[in-house]
Amino acid sequence: MKKSYWGKSFRIVLMACLLLMAMMQAVSAEKVEYKDKNYNFKAIKNVLLYDMDFSDTNIDGVRERSLGGMYEEKAMQEKIPVITPEAVIRKMSLAQGQDLEILAQKDLEAFNDIFDKNLKDYADVYIDAKVLQYETKSIYHPEYTTWETKTVNKNVRDSKGNWVKVEDEIVVPVVHPAYYSSVVYEKIEFHVHDAVTGEEIYSRQEWRDRDNDDGVNMFGRICSAFFKDFHKMIN
Repeated sequence: MKKSYWGKSFRIVLMACLLLMAMMQAVSAEKVEYKDKNYNFKAIKNVLLYDMDFSDTNIDGVRERSLGGMYEEKAMQEKIPVITPEAVIRKMSLAQGQDLEILAQKDLEAFNDIFDKNLKDYADVYIDAKVLQYETKSIYHPEYTTWETKTVNKNVRDSKGNWVKVEDEIVVPVVHPAYYSSVVYEKIEFHVHDAVTGEEIYSRQEWRDRDNDDGVNMFGRICSAFFKDFHKMIN
C-alpha cells in the first residue's frame, strides 16, 4: 500500500498533542500549604476532627451529610488517630461530673470555656476544614479543526501500463462543532491547631476542577490527599 510521506508520523504527533490537550482540559489541581517547621508532629497521638463546614456553599442537607460522612471516612481510611467531638464531650462530661451537652444548650459560653480548657487532656491537635467552593459551571468550547489521516482509493498505472486500484493515506482537515461541557469546581481548606496553644501548625488549601463529574469523587480525593500527607507527617 502506498502511503504519503507525512501520513503516519503526522498522525502520531497529532494524537499525542490531542491527548495532552484533553488531559489538560479534563482535570486540573493546585494546592498551597503552611507547616510550622518547629512543631513536633511525631508527638501527635490523638486528633480531634470537627465536622466539615459547608456554610460557604449551596449544598443541600442530604449532600452535606453524605460528603461530611465521606470526610470522616477518608480520615479513618488514611489511619488518622481520630477522636470525634461527641466522644470528647462524653469523656469530658464524666470527668467534670456534669452533662456538657445540656450545659451547651443552657450556657454556650460556659460550655466553650470548659471544653477549651480541658481539650488538651483528650486530643493533641484539632482539625477544622471548610469547603470554599463546590459548584458546576457550563463552559463553552468553540469550534476547532484537527488534521486526521484518511484512506482513499485511486487508480494508477502499473509498470506494464495497466490500470490498478491502490490505497493511499492522506491528511485532511476535520471541523469539530462548538459545544458546552459541565465543569465541577471545588476548593477546600484544612487547618490543624495545637490543642494546648490553639496555634495553627499546619494548613492546606486545595482546589480542583474536572469535566463531566458530579464532584463527589473529586471531593473524596481532595480529603484523602490531605489525610494521607498528614499521616506521613505524624508517623
